[in-house]
This record gives sequence, structure tokens and C-alpha cells, in this order.
Amino acid sequence: MNPTSSTIDITPYADAHKVAVSDLIVGIQRDEYGLAITAQDQPDLADIPGYYRTGAGNFWVALAEGRVVGTLGLREFAPGQGALRKMFVAPAYRGSFGVAGRLLATLLDWARAQGLSAITLGTTERFLAAHRFYEKNGFTAIPEHALPAGFPRMSVDTRFYTLSLAATIHSFFAADIRARLAEFGALLVRCVADGASIGFLPPLAPAVAEAYWREVALAAEDGRTLVWGALLEGRVVGSVQLALEGRANGTHRAEVAKLMVDPGVRRRGIGLALMRALEAEALARSRTTLVLDTRAGDPSEALYRSLGYQRLGEIPCYARSADGALHATAIHYKVIEP
Repeated sequence: MNPTSSTIDITPYADAHKVAVSDLIVGIQRDEYGLAITAQDQPDLADIPGYYRTGAGNFWVALAEGRVVGTLGLREFAPGQGALRKMFVAPAYRGSFGVAGRLLATLLDWARAQGLSAITLGTTERFLAAHRFYEKNGFTAIPEHALPAGFPRMSVDTRFYTLSLAATIHSFFAADIRARLAEFGALLVRCVADGASIGFLPPLAPAVAEAYWREVALAAEDGRTLVWGALLEGRVVGSVQLALEGRANGTHRAEVAKLMVDPGVRRRGIGLALMRALEAEALARSRTTLVLDTRAGDPSEALYRSLGYQRLGEIPCYARSADGALHATAIHYKVIEP
């Protein structure tokens, strides 16, 4: 049977793979790229579990009919910092088999689940195909002096890349929202499908979600609403809004609204980062009294309490859920100071 991508398994390393892993890696290094390196020059190969499976680290192999045809390791060398090591794929299994892509996807999913914030790697100038692969997958080349402290550099490493797994927070103006209308709409659809109580019920049609964001863009355009988005690997994965009170007696206050984080990337501090960005801008604009409401008992209440919001009470039977049940909403406020 000719192997295909579907017949290749990505699996965690086991001791039974030790010899095959070493033979694959050293063979490519020596025979394909002419590197003067042996297994003895690479102590991690002697004890893969001891070297890689500490903290958030791990090691994976790609198997074709039980034979090792690819390898990839992740070592946590500092809190939240991972080093990508030993990305090797047998020549006959490159290209259309997608082995390298599947190995990398497995590593990144693991790293995110473990809460790592960045992945850094070192390679050689000779691995030109590897350079293209990393750049295609979002890695950015960095100079040696920019390597994070403690990075486990190998003697042959001459070229370095990094990939941030942490979301970055940005202010979004009307034009920015319109440029990413589909992304913002998809974020809203995913959050509503996951049960978020943010004014909509599932199933939410993408067209309806995008129409909502067009309204937000209009509010941002005339200055009524400020919008922040969280980007992860260039994709919108979170958002929050601050609605500015426009009446003369309320120019010191604003309402926090529509805090949402993609269900697939929660528990990484994205909601907290969005709220901190919002509060910093509110203070800069002298909007020192902030109010918000959220469904009583939702996890967001814990986030707001951690930020110092005071719970005033509940309004019963306020919001309807997908099953028709009515839920209370909890009212919170915070007075922020310099």
C-alpha cells in the first residue's frame, strides 16, 4: 500500500522509537546537509523523555506503517517560553504528505493548551526549505541578540525564529472593523454558539453577525463607542467595547459591553488583557465611572471581581437563553483612579 497523509500517525514519543529517531535525525544532518555532527553531540537524543518532558515540553514522532518518518520536540526552557527542536522529516515523506505541518500543528496545539506564550527555534543557514516552512507558518526571523534568556541554542544554530502564541490587544477604528468584518462576525457567531449571553441566540447567521458589526463600526466612526480586539497569530480572537455616555451630566462615565473571547483560546488571559486596555483608555479620557452587566453566575463575574468591580445586585428574568429559560443579570460598577 502506498502511504498517504491519512495513513501517517502523529504520536507522542515512546522508548521503542529511540534508535529510529536518532538514525533519522543524524542521517539527515550528516548525509543530506553535510553537518559534522553525531548523536553523541546531541545529549537530548540520549534521554528524550528526561530532556523534553519537563514542564510544558513534549516530543512527537510521525509514523508511517509503524516506521518513524518525522520528529519534533518542544522544551520549556523558561516560564511560558518553549523551544522548538528536532523538526526532521524523511525526504520521501516531505511535500504532499503534510508530515511537517501536522507535526507543527500538534506542537502548537499542545503549547497553547499548556499556556506557553512563545515558541523560539534555531536552525542553520543550510536548511532553506525549513526557513520557508517556518516563515509560511507565521514564524518571524530574529537576530541572535534577541533570543530569550535561557534559550537552548545548539552549536550549529545560526538562524533563529520566534512565534508569539500570546494575543496582542489593539484599538480598532471603524475602517479596521470593516476590513475584518468577517473575522469579527465569526467571533460573535462562535461565542453565541458556545452560550455567551451577549444579546443574541444561537444559531446566529453570519450575515446577522456581520450586520451587527457594521452598526458597531458606525458607532466607532462617530465616536460613541471605542472598540478593542485581541489578535492571535493575526486572527481576531477577542473583543470588548466601551460605550461613552454623551449627555452633559455623564461625560465622566461609560459602559463596558460585549466582552467576548473565542471559546478555543480561553483561559489565556485574553479577557483580562482586553479589560486592562479598556480601563487604561477610559482613564486617559477621564471616564472614571464604569458600569456593566453580565448574566448572573457566568465566569465573567469572577474576572470582573478580580479587576475590582463591585456587584450591586441582580435584575431577575432579564435575559433569555437558547432553551427558553430566563436568567438574571448582575449589575457591576467600578470607579477607576490614576
